[in-house]
Amino acid sequence: MKERKVLGPVPVAECNLAIPKGIRINLDSVLDSLHTEFRLTPSTEIQLSAIYSHGKKNLLVKLPDVQQQTNGYDCGVYAIANLVEYCHKEKLNTQRRTKFIEKYMRPHLISCLEKGHFTPFPQNTTSSTDFVRIYARRIECSCQCGKPDVFENMIGCEAKRGRISCTKWVHQTCSGVSEDWYCDEHRDA
Repeated sequence: MKERKVLGPVPVAECNLAIPKGIRINLDSVLDSLHTEFRLTPSTEIQLSAIYSHGKKNLLVKLPDVQQQTNGYDCGVYAIANLVEYCHKEKLNTQRRTKFIEKYMRPHLISCLEKGHFTPFPQNTTSSTDFVRIYARRIECSCQCGKPDVFENMIGCEAKRGRISCTKWVHQTCSGVSEDWYCDEHRDA
């Protein structure tokens, strides 16, 4: 299968990220319709870093303030609605918040699935005065394995030169030791 690159938001609400084989998405934003704390859970950090970090020491993630669902089970409907909105406009509207009409979202999704074609979900036509605030979070990936620091306990190199300590960190299992660890640079010193 030929690889396609897609730049866009990743809708996620504490469910597993599903990326079809052969499609690589460059992370632009994470759209979360369930949580208003604008934070990333360890599970989401692990999934995002596994897909997007590719050897980077940290990964910047944008969290736009999108419309929130009123229940705990419509994350998939909102994820699809936000992604369809993005695909039709080819960019995330950072000026005004999209206001989906919740009672029409599920019937619209069913209609789109039956027709085999997605169209934008029904929205309020009144001009929204809600500006989209965008929050940013950084996922730290200090270990050479590329997994985020929240993946498991981290240990730092014990080497010191005077009052300055080494700044290298790894996951405890990646280090292969349970106590004092020294990075490659300081191991033989």
